[in-house]
Amino acid sequence: MKNFLILFTMIVGKTYSTVLLFFLVCLQGALTGCAVFEQPPDKLFSLRESLAQEAGPLESAVLPQSGPFVTEYFIKADSYNPDYHFPGSRIMGYINTTDYRLGVVLLLPPHQQVLGTIIAFHGYAAYSAFNLPALYQLAEDGWAVLAVDLPGHGFSNGYPGDIREFSQYGVCISDIIAWIKNQHTYTLPKPFILLGHSTGGSAVLEALWEYPADIDMAILLAPLIEPRNFEYTSCIASFLSPFMYAGPMVGPKQGYLSPEVMPFTWVKALSNWRKILKDRPLITIPVLIVQGDADKTLDWKKGMNLLKHKIPDATIKILSDRGHTLFNHDEAQAETIAEIREFLNITDNN
Repeated sequence: MKNFLILFTMIVGKTYSTVLLFFLVCLQGALTGCAVFEQPPDKLFSLRESLAQEAGPLESAVLPQSGPFVTEYFIKADSYNPDYHFPGSRIMGYINTTDYRLGVVLLLPPHQQVLGTIIAFHGYAAYSAFNLPALYQLAEDGWAVLAVDLPGHGFSNGYPGDIREFSQYGVCISDIIAWIKNQHTYTLPKPFILLGHSTGGSAVLEALWEYPADIDMAILLAPLIEPRNFEYTSCIASFLSPFMYAGPMVGPKQGYLSPEVMPFTWVKALSNWRKILKDRPLITIPVLIVQGDADKTLDWKKGMNLLKHKIPDATIKILSDRGHTLFNHDEAQAETIAEIREFLNITDNN
């Protein structure tokens, strides 16, 4: 079973012969009953439940937070930049939404004047800890930053890596904004700015289309619109879904809270969402799109054509020789932060 599982890949950009090969191997494994994912990974469920319960609801979080699970989370997050210490406040907790309990990390700037509130979303199979080193910089600039784990990611609940429909991402964002407006614990003023990388960018777009009220600006980092060779991935997932719930991720695990499998229901949800993109309305609020021209995950030029049509006044920045992960704790991150700062300064001053 293990040998079969590692052959499965949902990574785009493979040659057609490789796609055909792993399809045949998957089919063989599925028909012999050796590759079925039905039960959730108990260890991951237990870990994120322990983390959520220790952190507690964000609105009633008590500082300092020094429990073992919260401490482990921040130690791992800080390992990306061990020489840096965030001078503001960072608070971990969860927010209950219509369908999910979402894990969040709130960053409050070190000075009293808060410029506005950035609500940030990570990419698929990642979670907010990866983005904290970049988000710290925005918080130091004076923005309150709420980093949110997508459903099924980090210490949010839901089956690891899964979503029934991408519309649920939009509902989650709408509920998060409603929570911000109704809570009285923290200073989280307007403007409200959504920031999303990859799948997080798709979630932001869904919110802009379905729940635009109260969203003042948006920042899309390599948004997931057109994955490379997705038609083959979608076809294989549809064929195998009667026999298997999910296929394993390929490559190293992104973090201790990352899902280890990619559910076929998530692939189907992405496929259904992409089918209706051409019919979505125009987005008229200020939007920044940052994209690396060496992105091997996306057919980004095709995706950008659609975004230009749907967001005609978007500010588009193409980063030379940068890949899909723009918050990569390196040069691409520095360039991306510079573009975000310029966008926020110009737009906020207007």
